[in-house]
Amino acid sequence: MQARPASKLTIRKPDSGVSNTTYATLCKVCISYIHISSAEKPQLVLRKRMSRVLVLSLVSKIAIFALSTSNVRDGFSIILSPFGLQRILFALLAFILADIPVIITRKLALLSSFFYVNNAYSLTKQLAKSQPATVGPSKHLKALLLDQKTYNLAVTYAFSAIAYGAVYISCLSAYEDEAGFTPFTSHIRRGWQFNERFIFLFLNAALLGAVYALRQLWNDRFVTRFPSNLSSSISSRAQSHLKRNVPMAMKFALIVVLTVLSSYLLTKKSIYRTVASLSLATFRLVCLFLFFPTNMSYRPHLFTLLRQNNVTFGLVLRTTVFALGLVSSWEVTNTLFDIYSVHPIIISKIAQNPTDCLISGMQSTDFYYKYFAYLEFVKVFSSSQERRQEVYKDIHRKPSSWDKILSVAVQELVEGRTKVLTKGVPTNKTPTVVNSTPDATTSSSKLRVVDNQEIFKRNPKSTIDNFIADVQVDKKVSMFSKQTETVPADQGIGFDKILSPEIVKTLKNSIYGNEESNVNAKIRLLAPDIKLVSLSSLGLAYLGAASIQEDEFGLIQHNIPQVIHEVTSTLLTYEELQIDLEKLTKNSNHLKEYSTRVQEIQNALSILLFAFKDYVKSFNLDEKTQKRVELAIKEMK
Repeated sequence: MQARPASKLTIRKPDSGVSNTTYATLCKVCISYIHISSAEKPQLVLRKRMSRVLVLSLVSKIAIFALSTSNVRDGFSIILSPFGLQRILFALLAFILADIPVIITRKLALLSSFFYVNNAYSLTKQLAKSQPATVGPSKHLKALLLDQKTYNLAVTYAFSAIAYGAVYISCLSAYEDEAGFTPFTSHIRRGWQFNERFIFLFLNAALLGAVYALRQLWNDRFVTRFPSNLSSSISSRAQSHLKRNVPMAMKFALIVVLTVLSSYLLTKKSIYRTVASLSLATFRLVCLFLFFPTNMSYRPHLFTLLRQNNVTFGLVLRTTVFALGLVSSWEVTNTLFDIYSVHPIIISKIAQNPTDCLISGMQSTDFYYKYFAYLEFVKVFSSSQERRQEVYKDIHRKPSSWDKILSVAVQELVEGRTKVLTKGVPTNKTPTVVNSTPDATTSSSKLRVVDNQEIFKRNPKSTIDNFIADVQVDKKVSMFSKQTETVPADQGIGFDKILSPEIVKTLKNSIYGNEESNVNAKIRLLAPDIKLVSLSSLGLAYLGAASIQEDEFGLIQHNIPQVIHEVTSTLLTYEELQIDLEKLTKNSNHLKEYSTRVQEIQNALSILLFAFKDYVKSFNLDEKTQKRVELAIKEMK
């Protein structure tokens, strides 16, 4: 028996009923390593990645927890003393109580039918009924707070922080006799009393968790963000994200601690005694009827007053370290989840028909798996000649693999620009299936043969006309010509003649919403699927450009004019929207991401034109598309 090569990885073959299954099912059932060749690193499927997220989060939690509970007075032994068995057990308990609920919440948000588009704290639904220009920070915050998911997430993070705080205090009490964190103390006449330091730390924890959750939702942290650079590794992306996110999270934690400290110094009696009264009264009733249900004379006086153990500077420092450690562990977990959960995977290879499996993923109704399919669509056809040849040589089926890919990708382009042209109003029309003309069956029709340029002369009534007729788009209009008008003077605040223009502008922005919020709202409403549009353009571009050297039958080249027309029309639509948005502001994070996607579509057009620039004049393109194509060719020179 011939020995298996050492460079090959063992692939766990799916069950017999899985080989013909859909892309989404493969993502769920495959738990082994999948590779393309022996020279490439293995790609991990979803379950394996989630296991790695859990392991790395646990390791980071042990390190952060151990260092945050250590004592500086230990000197050089601080390097080794924190990592004892007892501290590791405390860190494991903190991970189970504090990080596992967060990971479960992130996973549910990721798999709940594309949370960003359909359920993004009901903002999209409100925007569809009103003018996007009127949605400012106040309405954004109102929509955020009224959503049920916000409450659930805030409670989850607050519970995680309190659980982490309880384990943190227990660990400190085990190592420091004078830590001052004992929650209760006994008194001969007054019974048990609550420790004021205990309340200070737990108020910090609860507030930090709730506000951190709101901050994540406000910044769209739970939006599925897929990478722009498909060639970057997971480690490089994780490093860049951690360098950016962890310092910002630490600043946020310091602000929360200083806020709670200020409230303690200003309103110590009212706030802390109110919190103590409510919590202790509830706990007193539970203890009385649970432990002393019969004999009333033996019921002790529980928790009558606060223990006057004032907050010290050392406690503030310890609470600051606690907050920094908690937020840092959260950021590490969230960053690992963001990176691992959306990194491209190559999974269709193990299917019986890889191309059909990939197409099923591109047609999936679950946007999470649909994005993975489009990422693989770009990655595979840009790097694997074998997979491209499978498409080029599929000329006997009707419809062929290319027909299906062209239909799905072009439909995504049409739906994307239609949503922009119709200002986010969904249409009930479904585009027709693209049927390419598989007449080129010999090598004589290849595009490399310059004498045979007649194959590109098409009937003016092409499939793009059918698409436009279906969606009933009359013409492109300026998207926000009326919506972005400034507020009239008679409807303003009325202090224009009293206050300076800068103050008036600040007040108006506070009431009517600033430009950045308007831009973010418009992008969320009008272009939520632009990542799918850019991936569709790139995938078609790679397949089309490589066909000039690899397509022996000239099958794809018949549709190159249509592909260029679709990509160019989509690019023109999104560029017009970009111009309108940049008139409002250029500092929006959403606008920067939008500009990145537009650049990806421009790159797709450049890839196509670089391969077919000698044949553009023979394409039957309309005037507007022809001008944009000529401009792109000039930019390449």
